[in-house]
This record gives sequence, structure tokens and C-alpha cells, in this order.
Amino acid sequence: MNGADTADALEVVALLAKTKQGLSATYPPWAAFAEVPSSLESLVYCLAEGPPSQQDKAIEILSRLCGDQPVVLGDLLIARSSSIGSLANRIMNSSSLEVRVGGTALLVCSAKEHRQRSMEALDLSGYSKPLIYALVDMIKQNSICSSLEIEVRTPRGFFERSALQEGDDFDVLDPSTVLGGTVALWLLSIISSCHNKNKLIVMEAGGLEALSDKLLSYTSNSQAEFEDTEGIWISALLLAILFQDATVVLSPTTMRIIPSLAHLLRSDEMIHRFFAAHAMASLVCNGSKGMDLTIANSGSDTNKLIMAEAGALDALTKYLSLSPKDSTEASISELLRILFKNPEIIRYEASLISVNQLVAVLHLGSRDARFSAARALQELFDAQNIRDSEFAWQAVQPLIDMLNAASESEQEAALVALIKLTSGNTLKAAFFTDLEGDPLESIYKIFLLHVPWN
Repeated sequence: MNGADTADALEVVALLAKTKQGLSATYPPWAAFAEVPSSLESLVYCLAEGPPSQQDKAIEILSRLCGDQPVVLGDLLIARSSSIGSLANRIMNSSSLEVRVGGTALLVCSAKEHRQRSMEALDLSGYSKPLIYALVDMIKQNSICSSLEIEVRTPRGFFERSALQEGDDFDVLDPSTVLGGTVALWLLSIISSCHNKNKLIVMEAGGLEALSDKLLSYTSNSQAEFEDTEGIWISALLLAILFQDATVVLSPTTMRIIPSLAHLLRSDEMIHRFFAAHAMASLVCNGSKGMDLTIANSGSDTNKLIMAEAGALDALTKYLSLSPKDSTEASISELLRILFKNPEIIRYEASLISVNQLVAVLHLGSRDARFSAARALQELFDAQNIRDSEFAWQAVQPLIDMLNAASESEQEAALVALIKLTSGNTLKAAFFTDLEGDPLESIYKIFLLHVPWN
């Protein structure tokens, strides 16, 4: 292991691994490893047990196979679990950018196939926290990594091959194959999803600031579509994971990120809209301790208008139409309520369209979702054009049904919404007598609960 022969052999193989495919060659020299996966075992052994110089050479070689053999690499690395600690060590301490990026890609391969065991091995090595700091630094230095000539595919690249990469005469390289920061984002997403403490470490390491700067640079750059677009949706994915922790949500940096997420909600890229909506949903999943405090208390009306102008209302309404899980449905309804507290936002056409989806939540949503939807409709019914709309009229029956709910807060939410809806309209108020059940009796009972002498 420590002999000169081993070092010389690794040097030769590393040179072959870096040899570019010529016009007359059918495949690059290093592709032979992919054809005989067992030949990789000795390289993984060098990575796990060798001195730093040999570990670096092994990483240079193995990382070239991330695009073709991610599953094999993941199996081999976890089978010799000490290699996980070695990878973390070299990511943090190697002077070679190629080694740091390649090591990150190899850890992604391992964590994708064996997430729990990989994270346990990483914790056992003692490198978990310093590795997170190193990965955050890689995100900050993404522009430097962009000049690296190493074929390291990120999820959409080496985990989900495109049609052009299956059977065509040429290989279309994903632009993110050379962006170390993009690979770092994906590994941070995996690490953060495994334990809440890791989310806090990412925040402590300056991860939110790095993501804020990255998204702001993208949304304010007219040439952004030609840059690291894959890193953008992975950034939104990482934010969706980080925002599952209330402490992260309450960070002052969060408010600076919201306008960028709102901008992504109107992106032409569906994947950008999808993960930006997930990040928005995560922001409100902690109820009053999360998004309510962040936007309603710490945020100003200007921030709400920025979100509305960026297309947040359209995106959130469309997200509701997908019938997300109950907690997300309630969170989105609550976020809409917060936005509708700004009277200028109610004038947007998207506000009128959202009534239809909120009514659907009243019909089919969970109790929490129905409660949030009723409160959102309360804000909307302040506008006469919305009260007079056909969409608003469809809310009457499910709101009447809520009057019979066991929860006093649900009854009150429905009652206030109905009062606002029928405000100034005698015909609508009279229509209550034609509805199913006995809404007037329900209203009378609720009234008795609130009279001061009762």
C-alpha cells in the first residue's frame, strides 16, 4: 500500500482516467473499469486505507465512473464503510478542487443507494459537521468550480439519463457536470433530510446566505438561463428541506429568500416552479411559529406584493389543485390567507381564481385545511367583486356545513366568512332558508355561545 509501485500504478491509471475520448476511439480508456466492476475494489481499498496521496488518486479515478456506475460505486463504498470517512476527510482537506468535487460525487453515489448506512458511517467518522461546512464553502465558490474538467453528473444527469443519452451516437453533457457547487447542493440535501440537527448546522455554516446569494444572482441575471440552471432547482429543493425546521424558518435570511422563491414560481422551467412551491409550503408548515411570524409579523406589505407580482398566487392556486397532502394543503391555504390580508393583492385576477380552489378545500380537505381555507375566504370576501362572483356563491353550502362542526373555532371561521359573503345582499341572506340542514338554527346556537350573559 505504501510502496512506490502502488503510487506509480495509481498515477498511470489516473492519467488514463483523464484521457479524453478521441474521434477515432469507440470509448475512453477508463471505460474498461465499468465493464469489470470487480476491478474497482482495489481502488476503493486504496481510498479507505491508503495515505492521502493515494486516496486522492483513487478519488480522481473512481469519480470518473459516477456517470456510468453509480449503483456499483455506492455498493462498493458502503461495503468498506471506512471509505465514507476517507471521502469526507479529503473533501475537507485536499488541496485539489478535482478531488473535493469528485469526493462529493462519490458520497452522493453512496448516500443515494444506502442513505441510512452512509449517514451512520459519516457520523461515526466524526466528520459530519466539518463536512457540512466544507460543502457550504463549495456552494459559495461555485464560479471557481465551473472551470473544473471532471464528468460528475448530478441527479438529473447520472440518476435520470435523458433520451439523448440512450442510443444516440453522441452524448449530451449536462452543463452541471462541471459545477462542484451543484454536487455539493445535492449532498447537502441528502444530509439535511436525515436529521434536524444537520439542518441547523447548514444554517450555522452560512448555508442560507449562500443559497440566498445564489438565487438572487440567478433571478437578477438576464443571462441566467445559460448558466447553472440545475443548481437552481436543487437549491429550491434544499430550501424546502431546511424550512421544515422552525428555527431555520425564523432566520432573518429567510425573508431575503422569499422574493427569489416567488420569482421562481413564474419560471418557464416546471421543475423550478415545483420545488419553489415546495419551499413555500415548507415555510408555513410550522404554523404560527413559522411562516405566520416570518411574513405576517416580520414581513411588510411590500414583501407580500413582491410575491404576488412574481406569480405566487397563480402557483399556490395551481398547487392546491394538485390535491397535496393534508398538512401541505392547510399550509398553502394559510399562506394565501396571509397574502390576502393585503387589500391590494385581493384586486389581482389570481385572487378571484383562487376562490374556486379554496372552496374545493372546504368540500374535501382535512379539518385544519378547511379551517385555513375559511379564514382565507374571509379576507377575500372583503372585496365586492369576489362576493358577487359565481365562485364565491359555491362556498355557501360547505361553509354552512362547517357551522355544525364540533370545534368552536371552525364554527366561528365559517360564520364570519358567511357574514362577509352576504354583507349588503339581502337576497343571499334569504337564500339560507333554502339550503340543506338548518343554517339559521346553527347560527343561533353559535350566537348563544358568545352572548355576554350566557
